[in-house]
Amino acid sequence: MKKLVSAAVTAAALMVAGNASALTISFSDTLGPQPTELVDETLTLALFDDMGGTRTLNSVSISVAGDLGTSGTVTNNGVNPQDFTVFEFANQFDGTPTGPASLQQLFVFPTANPPFSFGSVVAQQTYNQLAGGATATFGPGSISGADSFVISAPADLADFIGPGSFSYDFNTEISILVNGGGGNISTAIGTDAAATLTVVYDFDEVLVAVPAPAGIALFALGLLGMRRLRK
Repeated sequence: MKKLVSAAVTAAALMVAGNASALTISFSDTLGPQPTELVDETLTLALFDDMGGTRTLNSVSISVAGDLGTSGTVTNNGVNPQDFTVFEFANQFDGTPTGPASLQQLFVFPTANPPFSFGSVVAQQTYNQLAGGATATFGPGSISGADSFVISAPADLADFIGPGSFSYDFNTEISILVNGGGGNISTAIGTDAAATLTVVYDFDEVLVAVPAPAGIALFALGLLGMRRLRK
């Protein structure tokens, strides 16, 4: 009888025990491709829903992936043929956060500090002896970049729980440099920018264990055994 009582207690414990299940949920927002410059183009992401406290947030991962594409023409406005190289730089392509204080700025490409330095090269092309009055194509060229960070401090995670959203404002600064050509080279070059902003919430969800029919039957037998012991 003692063994039967012990089994009944174990079955009862199974009925109230729970376990944690590690899960993730993500949200994304995109822009473009659209002509630069980008000026405070906003991408918005949802905050984390803890479902009334039944979900525990472990970390927040935020990332951005971006692209720049370029093409166009160059013209030698001089009389004589010219040798020259045309560069296009991304001096800025970044996102500034609006929301929780723990959010960091995101840089699709490292930001340069003009006029003494230039950023990432989107495209470059060299022209040899382009005739006076002639026009030639530039590009197409493209470049991709990404940035990310993770937030895991409990005090910071609390800012991401609840209804609503947070956002990033994206900006670009594109520059074109002509090296050579005697100052007689003109350009007609267009650039498009695209970006995808993503947040991934890693969380635990507490699940209440549901006893199997056999466990319920065992629990009932245990109660019956306890009753007989009392008699």
